[in-house]
Amino acid sequence: MKSAIHIPLIKNATVLVHEGAKVTPETVLAEFSQTVDEIIDVAKMLDISPSKVGSLLTKSVGTEIHSGEVLAMKKGVFSTALLKSPIEGTITHLNENDGTVTLSRVDMGKSNYSIPLKGTVKKVSKTGIEIEVEGTRFEGKEGFGKDAYGQIHAYENNEILTSVGVELENTILATSELSEEAQAKCDVLGVSACIVAKPLETTAFPWIFVSSDVFAKISHLKGFAWVRPEVKEVIILSK
Repeated sequence: MKSAIHIPLIKNATVLVHEGAKVTPETVLAEFSQTVDEIIDVAKMLDISPSKVGSLLTKSVGTEIHSGEVLAMKKGVFSTALLKSPIEGTITHLNENDGTVTLSRVDMGKSNYSIPLKGTVKKVSKTGIEIEVEGTRFEGKEGFGKDAYGQIHAYENNEILTSVGVELENTILATSELSEEAQAKCDVLGVSACIVAKPLETTAFPWIFVSSDVFAKISHLKGFAWVRPEVKEVIILSK
């Protein structure tokens, strides 16, 4: 069965695939640079009222500034206090309530995005990439954590507590409920993610909560699962 999935993109992402392209887990779909913000407490450092910060800035919001360049200047009768920028970046925000200024810089390191499945690119836009993959898509209700991929292992409620000698590292555990003790064991065994029919508290591993009907279907399937908590969906590659 074929399913369409959507890969959301951040603003500064550069798409490296085109519509109609065949993709594999080794294909880099897009790359992007991380934006790092640094908040400068100008009011405190120059000992002035927050409301006066804007008038003392040497550059306006939206302009670039170099490391060591003067960001703000307070002139006195006998001396002038200068506040220099600690980084090279762009002045992105002035908070007139607390007198802070936000400087944003682009991290020079590049991050890549790929998917663990084979598929075909159907649509590319500024906001995302739509890919058709071989698998069955199920909607989730709630989730926590990052994407995870692995072979499905189905268990009854907390049955994992009595399981001995089972290799569950990098697998996807499907169990309707998971006690705190069972969650701890999953963490120790290296489970990649859990698919549950009852939402969990924050855990050390990703999870996705699905309806009882969806869980009943998933728990009887064999194969691999791609769990996507942030977009609340599970893709199953049945064998």
